[in-house]
Amino acid sequence: MGVQVQAIMEFLSESARQAVSLAFREAIYSRHGIITTPHLLIGLVKLQDGLTQRVLTHFQVHPKAVRDFLRQLLGFGNVLAPQRITMTVRFARVLEIGHQLASEAIAPAGSTPKAYIEEKHLLMAILQDGLKDPESVTMRALMKFSLEPQAFLAQVILMDGSDRRTSPRTYH
Repeated sequence: MGVQVQAIMEFLSESARQAVSLAFREAIYSRHGIITTPHLLIGLVKLQDGLTQRVLTHFQVHPKAVRDFLRQLLGFGNVLAPQRITMTVRFARVLEIGHQLASEAIAPAGSTPKAYIEEKHLLMAILQDGLKDPESVTMRALMKFSLEPQAFLAQVILMDGSDRRTSPRTYH
């Protein structure tokens, strides 16, 4: 992991940190020695009541179906107990794009704010990066569920901040 990516990891919000943690766990679960963008999408999909789940539900796609399909595409690796998980170049690039999006959202061009990377920034970064490679695993997963990447991205932007639960959950 490069110095820049290590620094970026310090700027993850709690939900983004949880998504990255879930992505690492997914890489371990699937016995991969690397962590990829599809692992990150799985992490985002698994965030309970997160933006990713809400957007998928808006398009009438069950988040678990996306997770299962991504797992199917990724398959299982042969690294039984990886001592170290390595980030792919694309995964690192998505983190960098997410940081750039977060920075642009809070400060004018040219300044260097200490922006927190939110779930939306990671999801938007995955989508922006995937638009450059329509054959990527992530884009193939979206297309499997008839999710047009531009429409999905527009819905992410639209739903950001809306439909949030304003009161804590109560369990009886």
